Amino acid sequence: MNTGLTPSPLDAHLRAFTPAQAALTRLIGTPFLDDDDRHWQLRAVDHAAPMQAPVRLGIRSSLCTVDVVVEGANHPALHAIAHEADAQRRTALAGLWLTPMLDTLSAAGLGDAALATFAPERNDAQRSGQQELPMRLDGPHGETPCRIAALDWLAAPPAPPVADRNAVLAQLGVVGLPVGVRIASRRCATDTLSSLAPGDVLLGWGQHAYCPDTDAGAVRLTCGDSRRAHFTAHAHYKEGTVTILDVPTLTDDDTIAARDTTHDSTDGIAVEALEVPVHLEVAVMSLPLAELAALAPSHVLQLPVLLRDATVRLVCHGQTLGHGQLVAVGEHLGLQISAMSARHAEH
Repeated sequence: MNTGLTPSPLDAHLRAFTPAQAALTRLIGTPFLDDDDRHWQLRAVDHAAPMQAPVRLGIRSSLCTVDVVVEGANHPALHAIAHEADAQRRTALAGLWLTPMLDTLSAAGLGDAALATFAPERNDAQRSGQQELPMRLDGPHGETPCRIAALDWLAAPPAPPVADRNAVLAQLGVVGLPVGVRIASRRCATDTLSSLAPGDVLLGWGQHAYCPDTDAGAVRLTCGDSRRAHFTAHAHYKEGTVTILDVPTLTDDDTIAARDTTHDSTDGIAVEALEVPVHLEVAVMSLPLAELAALAPSHVLQLPVLLRDATVRLVCHGQTLGHGQLVAVGEHLGLQISAMSARHAEH
């Protein structure tokens, strides 16, 4: 069938890499150390940054030849060397100044790399039809705009360095995950939820729920995105202190609650009468993965806020429907609504 549409080539809309440039990108984003244990890192950027005093470095090794244009204005010494009249002296001085950076190329697999030429770049504008790769060099002297002006691999490009497993684990260990306290849960009809307004009190949270008067009760500690499988642990709360009662497990509480629901009618049920799981939750802190992995029964966490003073979220399938304050109505726990979310009110 002819729709009358004529597809246009994508070449004009996509960034073009030569095979040599594509091979170079395998080394992008990997930090390399020089002999003084200072980090250098090459990063890809979307657009070439304008340069006030560009200089061209010709680097040669047994694996490749590459011309790199860098911003000399960020480095006064390098900029001054670029204006040395004698080419041999200019290259020798620049080689000495660039030794730490060239040392990192050994870690990248270019052990015999050396500076072969060094001169000011007379025309900073990219040459028409020449594919240059815009980059940024991050090092001990800050961020330096640069671009790969010419690149030719004389042998197979070096493979990216193998990551240090212990270093990776150490980096992951400091990544924080949100931790919350789930105070109580129940199932609630959607028409009841849609009718809630500021000032209303939602009851029905069970007889063994948290008690605001004593600021104590059984709770669940949650970690991760509650819209998906996440870690939970039973705990006891008392005046800001949470004591873990069991080993945290990966679960999806909402899915479990949904399986427990049964309907007697074989004719279906109105949407307004559908019951959905809702929870009272407080986001309390962020814990690093290393500390979360160490959680075990009898482990104690000190919360930064008392639950009876906290703003509590009314949550359904990970979405916050509203928030309010915990109240006691006789012996029953309630949530006095302070506000309902605009998105929930529209639906």
